[in-house]
Order: sequence, then structure tokens, then C-alpha cells
Amino acid sequence: MINNIPEIVERKFALKKLKDLGIGLLIGALITFVFSLFIKIDSAELPEKQFRNVEANHIKKNTKYFHHYLNQIKENGGTLLLGTSETVWMDGVNYWRVLDGDSSITENISVLSGAGRCMDIYYPLIIASPEAWKGLDLMVFVNPTYWREGLNNPREIYMTRYLDLGFLYSVKNKLEDAGVWDWYDHLYKNSIVDNSKAVGYALDKARSVYYYDFKIKQGMIDLPFDGNFHDPYDFTQLNNYRELIDTTKNVSYHFLETTKDNDFPAVDVESSYRSDMLSKFIQLCQNEGINLTIVLGPYNAFYADAVNQSEKKQAYENLYVQLTDTLSKYEVNTIDLWNLSYRNDVFKDYQHHGKYGAYVIYKELKPYFNESN
Repeated sequence: MINNIPEIVERKFALKKLKDLGIGLLIGALITFVFSLFIKIDSAELPEKQFRNVEANHIKKNTKYFHHYLNQIKENGGTLLLGTSETVWMDGVNYWRVLDGDSSITENISVLSGAGRCMDIYYPLIIASPEAWKGLDLMVFVNPTYWREGLNNPREIYMTRYLDLGFLYSVKNKLEDAGVWDWYDHLYKNSIVDNSKAVGYALDKARSVYYYDFKIKQGMIDLPFDGNFHDPYDFTQLNNYRELIDTTKNVSYHFLETTKDNDFPAVDVESSYRSDMLSKFIQLCQNEGINLTIVLGPYNAFYADAVNQSEKKQAYENLYVQLTDTLSKYEVNTIDLWNLSYRNDVFKDYQHHGKYGAYVIYKELKPYFNESN
């Protein structure tokens, strides 16, 4: 059996079979398209309100429902906040949750976040559908931890988590013209298979009227939006949140109890990937009429000192100069939180702020949002 493996692989993945697969998908897409010309299904009625978030699959595939989500943020005068792991739910008390729970702030803040959901995830979505983003008030939290060793490079695990490979390949030419295709080309190994993915994406798009609009109208599935705004926030818990932090190290007691490795992450000074991405993303937003604000997040300098690795701080400070120079060069509206790097009550580990840190960040951001008073 083992001796037959090469023959089996050759038979299963022969060029002719892959070619036939691509042709079959293409024919399927054409049949679906022709079929849709004769059978008309009305679009589902979509609400005019703004929502906190939208199902991830609609972002991955860049669907009209994602575009509706963006449009309603604009129509309602809201802000879309993009962030990585520092902007996730954080036990329900993250900085955007505190902003939302402040009754003096009238603006609605929609949030898309997740580990590794950096600007290279959103770049293809913008370049594919700039009209959906034009005029949007966009706030992006930039976490310097993504410049560290092991993260300052294209990450397949993040890209495949947040982007549909068929969609991504369908905008290859635009990404090549923008000079950023090298961010994504490592995801693709075989041109026939890659084109088949793009054809499959086109087929999905043609069929979506049936398995989204029809099912929504029939009550078979819910609209892909959720999240309310302005739920009250319990500010009386702040002292309890601060007591979770060991202020001699600026990390949580839980982190110290569960983590034996006290190594502080070093900046990758060899790679320019994240810095190039920041510049390209800023230029794209400016070219497409997106109202961009960068929130420049802190790093845990206090912890580096506490674990006797102060020598690693200089690379972060050099990075800060580089980042602020870039933001100044492009005249980007910036909220600079770097001063929080030196406090002893902000972080819960070496890269994420804690519950009390969320409140500290909220206080820094509050003046930038519409207030009723």
C-alpha cells in the first residue's frame, strides 16, 4: 500500500483532474448566473439602524451585508473601531464598552476585533469595494506588540481565519497594482487550484441571493447583525479591577500565578513588514476618502523593568519615533497612548491591558467622541 502512495497522489491530483475541476466550477457558476436571470428573489429588507458587529463570514467574503453594516455606521454618524486582541470583549469591560456605557457619549461605536486582525486583513476589503468605505469614520488601534519577533511578518493563520481565499485571489490584480500582493502570495501554491478558489467565490456570490436573502425572508436564518448600544457601565467596580493587578510588575496576579516564562518580547528590528503596512494602509484610506484616526497603543515598559530586561525597551522607543514620524508625515489624526507604557496599573500581561487599563484608555479616548454635555 505504501509503495502505491506516489501513484495514488499522481492520479488524484493530476493536472487534467485539476483542470476539469476548474472547468466544472466555471460551468456551475455560469449555470447559476443564467438561472438567476430568470428567477427573481427580492432582497431581504435590511434595518436602517447601526449595529455593533456583523457575522465574520460576511466580512471574509466581502458580502453586501457587510457593506450594509458599513453604510449604516455612516448613515447614523457612528464610528467603526478596528482592533486586534487588545480590543476583544475582555470579559465585557474593554475600553469601547466603557465608552459605550458613559451616558454623556452619544456616538455609536461599532467594533470589529480579534487576535491578528491587523490592517493587512482590511486592505483587500477596502481595495475591492472602496465605495462601501468612503466617508467612514474609522478608528484603528495599533498595538506595538505586532512589531515583535514572530509577529512582524505575514501570518497565514490570521489571513486564512479572517479572509476567504477565493475572495482574496479575485482581487489579486488590484493588490498587485497597489504593490502589496507579496503580503498574501504565500497563501497560494498552485495557479489552477487558486483560480478554482476564485471561481468558487464567484459561484458563492451568485448563489448568495438564495441562501441569504431567501432564507432571511422565510425566517430560516436571522440577519447577520447584532449588538446594542449604550448599555450602562458599572463604574463602581473600578477599585476591584485595579486590585487584580500586581502594581510592582504591572501584570495581573493571575498572570504571575499561571505563567512561568517571564521573558519580555523583543522588537523585530530586521523586518519592515508592519511599518510598510501602516504606511500603505494610511495612503489607501486617504485615497479612498476614509476618515482615519490611529490610536497608538502602549507597550508594557514597566514590566520589562520589573523582570530585569530593560535593555529591550530601547527598540520599542525607537519604534515609537518611527511610528510617530510616519503618522506625522501623512498628517494622520492620532490619539497617542504611549504614555500609558510607564504606568503600573494598565496591563494584565506583557501585551494586553487589563480591566482597569480599559478604564484608563477610555479616559484618554473620551474627548474624541461626541458628548451630550
